[in-house]
Amino acid sequence: MTVGSLPVHRCFDSSLTTSLVSLVAVETTGSNCLYQSLSLNDGPFPGSVDSRPAREGTQAEYFEDIDVTVAHVTKLTSKATSLGATSPSAPVVKMALQRSGSIKSLCVPDEMTMQAAALFAGEWGIPLNTNCAVYHCETDEHKILVELACAATLAPAYKPSLFHRLVPPTGAPPTVVLVVCGGFKVSLADLEEYKSKVEAEIAAGGEWEVSLNGESFTVPKA
Repeated sequence: MTVGSLPVHRCFDSSLTTSLVSLVAVETTGSNCLYQSLSLNDGPFPGSVDSRPAREGTQAEYFEDIDVTVAHVTKLTSKATSLGATSPSAPVVKMALQRSGSIKSLCVPDEMTMQAAALFAGEWGIPLNTNCAVYHCETDEHKILVELACAATLAPAYKPSLFHRLVPPTGAPPTVVLVVCGGFKVSLADLEEYKSKVEAEIAAGGEWEVSLNGESFTVPKA
């Protein structure tokens, strides 16, 4: 699910805290205060905390009463403005670190969320080598408009290589729930802009970089 400001605490302080449920918290790279906060504490990221200093443009604040460090992002650069929290609350970070089930913190680029939003709406005029990893997708999809903050959740579903890192194949069909919150900060004109930007990205070649629990790797654009 996408994590932003108010909904963040509900991701951890709910029935989703069961150890039987693996939670994937998705943010865009330019608005990833939770990801950066988790990186500043002992938890799901590998290595010692000392090997993961606060990034440039980020200030770390330690809360002694609950023994947790929170990242304050001084400037948000993502277009997913509904994810515009400059920092999570300290109790939220503590909840995430103490969660009994596994937590995977994922950052994806804006352009990948733009692609997912356009595909989910069935608004794409060019053939893409994109198959949905969760279920079979046609080029004419759900006809539902979602803003970029929501599309961050959908992005892994359209990237099989990324999806299988999040949900490793076991031989049995997995049960996957995507929290599609929707949102209102999107229009058909926005989708046309997203498509143009993604087409330009694909034409430029290369792959998109994503980050997962401290590890960075690339996924195909198309």
